[in-house]
Amino acid sequence: MLRYLSSEDDLLLKKAKNYSDLVPVVMGILKRMPTPVAVVCGPISTGGSGSMEVNLKKFEETIATLVSKGINVFGQSFLIEKAIRRISAGGNRREDEDLLLETFYRPVFESGLISRAYFMPDWQTSYGASWEHEQFLRLGIEIHYL
Repeated sequence: MLRYLSSEDDLLLKKAKNYSDLVPVVMGILKRMPTPVAVVCGPISTGGSGSMEVNLKKFEETIATLVSKGINVFGQSFLIEKAIRRISAGGNRREDEDLLLETFYRPVFESGLISRAYFMPDWQTSYGASWEHEQFLRLGIEIHYL
């Protein structure tokens, strides 16, 4: 995914003040990617191993495996995840996660630019991945369970 990230995207990610500011950056990246585009869903901050670092490592490994099979995966990469963590600093964790899901992920998923979702084992233990699953069912996006 990093090869589709422009220097302008990088600058916009660093300047983003809220989750909505990230949406056009991600839309631009998705439009530059070959189709179909897939996402990986699973525990990051809640569920899974209980450790964000371990969960992110599992994400990276899963994405690498899918990419090695020729699947075009939009990964949150370190840069986007870094912007999300910077914006989310402080406040109520659940309210912030709901804001992230509704103002960032919902418009990205509803854009029609993502056509497949791959769910990692233990995805049900994650509040966010469970929300994503509901959205993909609602939107008719193809779901695969790993």
